[in-house]
Amino acid sequence: MRPPRLASTSLLIAWLAAASSSAALGPADEASSVVASFRAPITQAELERWIQGYGDTAPEDRQQALRELILSRVLAGEAVRLGLDRDPATRVELVLKDAALVRPSLVRDVNAGIHVSDAEVEAKYQSIKDTYTRPRRVRLRNLFRRYPPDADAEDRAEVRRHMEELRRRLVAGEDFAELAAAESDSQTRLQGGLLGNVRPGTLKPEVDAVAMAMQPGEISEILAGSDGLTLLYCEQILPKVHRSPEELRDIARSLLERYSYQERWAAFEEQLLAKAGPVTDWTALEQDLDATLVTFTGGSLSVGQVRSRVAGRRSQARLAEFPRSRVEAAITRFVTQAMMLPEAAARGLIDAELEDRMAIKRREILASKALAYLIQQRLQPPTEAEIAALYRASPETFVRPPHDQLAVLSLRIDPSDPRPAYRLGERILHRLGLGELSFAEAARRHSDHPSATQGGEVGWVARRAISGRFGIDFMRALKRMKPGERSDLVASEGRLWIIELRAVEDQRTMTFEEARSSAEQRLGNQRVRQLEAEIVAEWLERLDIRFPDDAD
Repeated sequence: MRPPRLASTSLLIAWLAAASSSAALGPADEASSVVASFRAPITQAELERWIQGYGDTAPEDRQQALRELILSRVLAGEAVRLGLDRDPATRVELVLKDAALVRPSLVRDVNAGIHVSDAEVEAKYQSIKDTYTRPRRVRLRNLFRRYPPDADAEDRAEVRRHMEELRRRLVAGEDFAELAAAESDSQTRLQGGLLGNVRPGTLKPEVDAVAMAMQPGEISEILAGSDGLTLLYCEQILPKVHRSPEELRDIARSLLERYSYQERWAAFEEQLLAKAGPVTDWTALEQDLDATLVTFTGGSLSVGQVRSRVAGRRSQARLAEFPRSRVEAAITRFVTQAMMLPEAAARGLIDAELEDRMAIKRREILASKALAYLIQQRLQPPTEAEIAALYRASPETFVRPPHDQLAVLSLRIDPSDPRPAYRLGERILHRLGLGELSFAEAARRHSDHPSATQGGEVGWVARRAISGRFGIDFMRALKRMKPGERSDLVASEGRLWIIELRAVEDQRTMTFEEARSSAEQRLGNQRVRQLEAEIVAEWLERLDIRFPDDAD
């Protein structure tokens, strides 16, 4: 008898979830054929529902599929025997799972009958018809020459003479992108001076007026700024894009319906909370985890249950250490969701199929808890000698990916008017360029990023994590930079960024100290896989599973 085909605890839990998600918990249908017996018969219908939930990876052997189905039942029962169902966090998880399953039925019921009139659609259409169009944009390149620090009139005149020569070369036919890459002091030189597709109002007003009036192939006159001189090149005009009235009216109707849904659901949740009438005994925060913190219609919450939602399992902090507003928000969310099940029952929304799904999901949760508990009871942490031996055996497999050492300054962009952020960003860049302000001081004064208190210092960041932390456009700008360079303004994730790339470290083999945690995790994962296979095999051996002759 082979154990289930699994490679990790998480996969085993996922497998149990699939096994549980389709099996009925009620009495077997007497009209269905019995394909296996274990304390109670398993019917062909149950098996088919389980296989459907398992998907394409369900075992081809029917008896093996039945063994795996039955094991999920047994583990859920073991969780109850061990009292794992009484764990505060698990009890909360069970309630929230029920709420998640009944919520779609409640949403449909609450929002039934919503009607948006043609007059409302027309009014909304009139209000959005100019919003849902893409304005005319100009694809621009720039070439910028910065004045030297402490430049006098002669220095500025020299920069202008050089720019006039560059403009003559461009008018004579030299490639703007190549000349910008060679001559520009702007970070856009890394992409041939490309500024991108610029909307009206994005640039400084005096520059915007020139840029928006340009035609394809045109090179601007020399534009003077406080910190240097600029040439613009219009590469392409992207015309204003209009949506048809029919498309806009469909958008208007969808928006109105969505607003109505949101308003109704928000009002419904307020009604549930009012029905619950939660009362919080804040003095219980100083008591043990089993102390009752909240009472409401049909239930209560202990300190431990609320803590599981506020702090998570890993945090050792007491609930009293968290802000009162955060605790109150968690209580409100939980009580509102806890009231969904009785409300759905009162509205007659829970049918036999939904009851089965709810019971199956409860068993899924309990089975995963039992498996994790059984593995934990046997799991022995790797010794220091074992960890060192694994590293010595194959140090080349422990690789530190490329890292960038960064400092950042972030300014929030107001979508309704981005110009103030750009103006402030330009002023900061100008002062940084003149040496009037250090990056650290600028970050502390202006940045809204958490690193501001450290002068913008982010430290070493794995390159593969940069897009997730700062946005894809931030990552694109960083790729064009070299160590020691500072970016121009980079728009990413609704913010303007100024980036300083301090240093770059390529991929390399980790030292033992760096690799220690990873090696320990690898050994732990190997032991978890071994233990799960042993535990599954032991349980399957114990089970007295009987198969009728026609189930072979």
